[in-house]
Amino acid sequence: MTNDDEDDDLRCYRHPARETALRCNECERPICVDCAVQSAVGFKCPECARTSRAARGQVPVRRMARGVVPAAAVAVVLGSLLASIRVPFIGWLLAYGVGVATGEVARRFSGGYRDPLLARIAATVAGLGVGVPPLLAYLGGILSPTGLGFLLLGAAFAAFGAYSRAS
Repeated sequence: MTNDDEDDDLRCYRHPARETALRCNECERPICVDCAVQSAVGFKCPECARTSRAARGQVPVRRMARGVVPAAAVAVVLGSLLASIRVPFIGWLLAYGVGVATGEVARRFSGGYRDPLLARIAATVAGLGVGVPPLLAYLGGILSPTGLGFLLLGAAFAAFGAYSRAS
């Protein structure tokens, strides 16, 4: 008779001297009763219990699309409204608000993920949404080069706001 039971003895990954029968529901590492954290889906190790799955994971492609499309719509609509208002200096704060709104929509519609790629896409969409209408106005002869510079600086504020909110 072989003693295979010793091979099946699990030891806590944080306390190697302790035998355990528990495993983390997320990463499946063995954990002792002192390390186990009760969650809605069972026991988790302290590392997995600390961060949510959405905060750790990469955004799946479908969820990325679900987040980017509404974010682009928000950026275009709010960016066009901002271009039509043309409020000096306060426009930068409003542009930052457009960026924050774009980043929040991208993050929420993607399922709450905080992914660097999602943040970069949200920043790009916000920057284009705020920057393209003034550029078109400049090319149409409606806007001066100085006014274009101020509004493009607002596009940078929007991009920063979106990136910081979605990352």
